[in-house]
Amino acid sequence: MNYNYPGSISEYNMNFASTVDVVVDEKNELFNAISIYVPMSLAEANILDFDPSWVSAGKPAVITCTLDSYKKYMKGKLLDQWQDVFRQDTNFDVILYLIVFLDNASTDHMWDIDDASITFGPITEAFNKLYYISFVKTLFDETYDGSQAGSKFFDYSLALAYMCKQDLKLSYYINMVKITYVDEKPNPADACWIRYKTSAEEKEIMLSVKDGDRAKYYWGALFLMNCVQNIWTLVHSEPVNIVPLVFAAWFAERNSSGNYVGNKFSMLRLRGTRIKPCGFPSWLNSEVNQNDRDGIEVFQAKNVGFLRTIADNTPQESCVDSARSINGTPVGAQMISKWVDYTCAQQTAKFVTDDGTVTDPVLTNEDAYGKIQGIVSGNLMLFTGMKRVSGIALKFPAFTTAKVGPRELKAARVWSAIYVDDLDKVTMTGGMIA
Repeated sequence: MNYNYPGSISEYNMNFASTVDVVVDEKNELFNAISIYVPMSLAEANILDFDPSWVSAGKPAVITCTLDSYKKYMKGKLLDQWQDVFRQDTNFDVILYLIVFLDNASTDHMWDIDDASITFGPITEAFNKLYYISFVKTLFDETYDGSQAGSKFFDYSLALAYMCKQDLKLSYYINMVKITYVDEKPNPADACWIRYKTSAEEKEIMLSVKDGDRAKYYWGALFLMNCVQNIWTLVHSEPVNIVPLVFAAWFAERNSSGNYVGNKFSMLRLRGTRIKPCGFPSWLNSEVNQNDRDGIEVFQAKNVGFLRTIADNTPQESCVDSARSINGTPVGAQMISKWVDYTCAQQTAKFVTDDGTVTDPVLTNEDAYGKIQGIVSGNLMLFTGMKRVSGIALKFPAFTTAKVGPRELKAARVWSAIYVDDLDKVTMTGGMIA
């Protein structure tokens, strides 16, 4: 079994420069990979032949799961939740990284919580060592509702969200919260009141992460910590993790850009025996859920994702509503923007270290500046064929302005483009340091 211990890894540099640490080759497609953070207390029941000695507070265990290997490593609810992403054993492109971090009595002192932040030592260590292996991060739990005795699910989730906030360039946190209903109304006995309270109520009540009820006001804590740009929170009322189901549909086929990046999240249609809208059982047929019509307004105001019925004659098919971060940025727009930045960095790093540069070096001159602009333009143009990106505007300043030193080119917000998704439209921007 392939268990990897990363050891010391230098900080990944996203700059356009000859010093870029090209630690991930393009063929690895880190935008097709998902890092699943697993508390060690859940590892034995969900990872085959797991040995606790593999993990310490400063050393996570990393298990790479591909189509050929995931059944050798995953079991229990972890396997049940995530096997669908492999699309009935046809999806060769996805990679799941199981990142196991220590959580036991010896780590209780490793929390650092103040009014507007929360960190947990083992999560911080795991993230800092491994954030660059995938763009998407998520947290594994068996219930996603905080119901297990002594559960720190919401605190772990907040700590991981806070770490992802520190690295907007190469991190997007996607998480789910399980809710319940009583008499067709949100259940006040739920550990999390993400459906029970409005955004205004959560903002008013959650004034301190340290002193507030972080489980009940989980969304409010995310907002208070300003984890609003690269966090997508979803809710569901069924004991099914819908995040893998969303990605299973997202991986249906590569688009005209040659990537899965750019495929839709908003209004994404899901079907199958495990799919039900977020809501409560119908009085006419308990096997079918009714939409939570009052809850839709609450969720949309918070930019919380959920499943809703497509039409009256599609009771067991649903679409993904509100595929946005807390601040309203479409998930797909952020992903394309960061894919462009990352890919340009990779290609520019290869450009300045090409074999031909031994005798014909890349200098900080207008010729190199023009070639870098061409790299940026070419990567943006890939998404125009599928009409996902339009209105591309390159705003590179004059070379004399961009050249801020004898060996440095710098320009902020040098490109912009309009991202269009189903019912979503937003302007994306990007910059350059070389």
